[in-house]
Amino acid sequence: MQDEGLCGHHVKATPRWKSWDEFVEAKSSAGFRQSSWYAYFKTIYNGWAQFNILLRAGEDVVGGAVVFKRSVMRRFVTTMSQTVRHYLKRTPVLIRSTLSTL
Repeated sequence: MQDEGLCGHHVKATPRWKSWDEFVEAKSSAGFRQSSWYAYFKTIYNGWAQFNILLRAGEDVVGGAVVFKRSVMRRFVTTMSQTVRHYLKRTPVLIRSTLSTL
């Protein structure tokens, strides 16, 4: 699922991202846009910051998502204002049985 050339020294090194990537790799429907290496790529390529949200049942990851965020300057008539946009690529990844417990 991942390109080893992109991995290098990135977010995958943290235990949180490691747990997430293992979960995503086990889900065939998750897609590469939920992986840590894609989050790293988006940061390098166009400056989006990222974080992941994990849903756990004990020690097991049962769902979550990668969320991208970016500060944007907006013009309102005569003033400029900075806002933050959050972007969720695709949909959250969940274990089917998780839906019944939420």
